[in-house]
Amino acid sequence: MTNTSPTPAQYLANGLEITHLHHYHMTLQSIPATAQLLQQSGQALAQGSRSKVSGTLNHLCQALFQLKQELGDTQWQALRKELVEHPITALLSEAPQIKHSQEWPRGYRGDAYMMDLIYGTGRTGEQLAHTSRLGKSIHETQADWATHRAAIRRLRTIAHAVDEQAQKVGKPIAILSVACGHLRELSFCHTWQTQQFERWVAMDQDPRSLALIREKPTNDRLELWEKSIVSLLRQPQTQQFDFIYAAGLYDYLQDRTAKLLTSRLFELLRAGGKLLVANFTPNTLEMGFLEAFMDWPLIYRNMANMTDLAGGLPEGMAQFKVYHDLPNENNRLVYLEVTRKNP
Repeated sequence: MTNTSPTPAQYLANGLEITHLHHYHMTLQSIPATAQLLQQSGQALAQGSRSKVSGTLNHLCQALFQLKQELGDTQWQALRKELVEHPITALLSEAPQIKHSQEWPRGYRGDAYMMDLIYGTGRTGEQLAHTSRLGKSIHETQADWATHRAAIRRLRTIAHAVDEQAQKVGKPIAILSVACGHLRELSFCHTWQTQQFERWVAMDQDPRSLALIREKPTNDRLELWEKSIVSLLRQPQTQQFDFIYAAGLYDYLQDRTAKLLTSRLFELLRAGGKLLVANFTPNTLEMGFLEAFMDWPLIYRNMANMTDLAGGLPEGMAQFKVYHDLPNENNRLVYLEVTRKNP
C-alpha cells in the first residue's frame, strides 16, 4: 500500500502544492496549518515533560527545514519574521541558548558565550542553575542535536590536528587560531597541555573573548591578537606558522571574502605548514529552527564549495583535500585542509 501521509512541509502548507508555494505571500494567515502546528507545539512544551519537549523540538526542526527548502528566500524571510514573534518563542526563550540568541548581546551571532553553552563549558552550569525545568529540557534536547554534537567534535578534530602536525614537524610549532573565541579546543590538545609549542597566537575581534583567555595560567608563548578579518586582509602579516585553523569563522563569510582569506592564511604558512577550516553543510537539518527562533543564519557549504575556496592558491605550492566530519546522514561539517608543500 502506498503511503499518502503528507510530509511536514506539505502539512505546514495546509494542502497547497509545494511547487506553487512561491506564488503566495507567506504569513501564518495564508498557511493556517503552520499556526496550528505552533499552537500544538506550544501546548506540548507547556506540559514540560522531557520526552514531550524533545519530540516537539525535533519535529519542529524537521518541519521548518523542509519548509525552508521549498520556499524562496523572500517567502521564508517573511515567514521567519512572524515565527520569531509567535508566542511559542516566549516558552522557547526559557532555554539559555535561545534567550541569548534573542539579544546577541555582543553585537554579532555565534559569539563565544553561545559556543560555551553549546559545548557545555565556561559558565554553562551556573546558567542552568537559574533555568526553569522547561528551559533545562529544551537545553538537553538541543545538546543532542547533530549540529551541537558536531561543534563539540570540531574541538577534538582541531586539537588532534594540532597534535598530528606537531608530531610531523618534530619540534615546537607555531600555531594561529583565527576567530579563536574562548579556545575551548585546548582542553583536548596534548600539544597545549604539555606546552610543546613555539607560540600559540589567539586572534579575535572581540576583546571580551580575549580577556577570558587572558585569565588562563600565564604563558609567555600564548599571544593575543585583537584583530578583525578585515585588518588581516588589508595589513600584510610577516609571521610564519606551522598550523593555522578557523573553527566557525567561515560559516559567516561570503564566498569572495572566504576565498581571499584562504589565500592570505596560506601565505602565513611555513613550508610543510597546514591550514584547517570548517564549515557547516547544507544538510544541517536544524537550520530552519536556528533561523526562525534564534536569529542565527549561516552560510552553508558543500564539498564543491569548499574546493572552490582553494581555487586561488598558487599552483605547485598548495596541496589540499576536502572531507566530511562523518560518513553518514548525521554529518553536519565539511573541512578544507591545505598543506604548503616543501620546496
